[in-house]
Amino acid sequence: MIAVILSTVGGCGISTMARDFAKEAKGLLIEASNRTRVQDLFLSEPPDAIEDYMDFLQGNPVSEVAIQGEGYDLIQGNIFHDLEEIEEEDFTKAVKSLGDDDVFVDLSRYRERDIAAWAEVADIFYCVITNQPGSVRAFDRIQFILRKNKCPVAVAIIANRLKPGDREALEKIESLPLEDARFFNEVEKPAFSLKGETGDKGEKKSFWSIFKGR
Repeated sequence: MIAVILSTVGGCGISTMARDFAKEAKGLLIEASNRTRVQDLFLSEPPDAIEDYMDFLQGNPVSEVAIQGEGYDLIQGNIFHDLEEIEEEDFTKAVKSLGDDDVFVDLSRYRERDIAAWAEVADIFYCVITNQPGSVRAFDRIQFILRKNKCPVAVAIIANRLKPGDREALEKIESLPLEDARFFNEVEKPAFSLKGETGDKGEKKSFWSIFKGR
């Protein structure tokens, strides 16, 4: 399963969210943001590895590129190169090498090529929005890119860091498909905010398990 978490505005919390998803699923986090590397700063110890996202796309196996984090693995980003330099077949081959693992892709920054390429291989896009005009416009742009490139990927909205009145304001925007959206206020942590809900045996359900339908 490949889930891509996209930012629509700076500071909407997707780097933390992607990391928490990967931790909870004990999966792989790929920092695929355009010429960005920040996820390695959150590791408990500075990594010795120099291999990164671009090495992975150029054919280096995950076992040699991934850094072991606390409960998840990380392929760190590259600040000097981007997906524009990678052939389409090389990208596809690299992603296929991931197998059936749970993979979370951090797209805090992106160009059209990043969106279109990952949309061809992902199971779902989580677009994180806030109640800011720039955020809604960026979501519209993502949708346009997906339509333009005829990408069939499923899209879900996560409205994050909401202040009082923000949810009501977003619900008035007709262009936003909010039927299956999740809403979190500015003091909530999306990865843990649903754990008060219980399943058949009374166990607490996590944010990740809710999305997987468990």
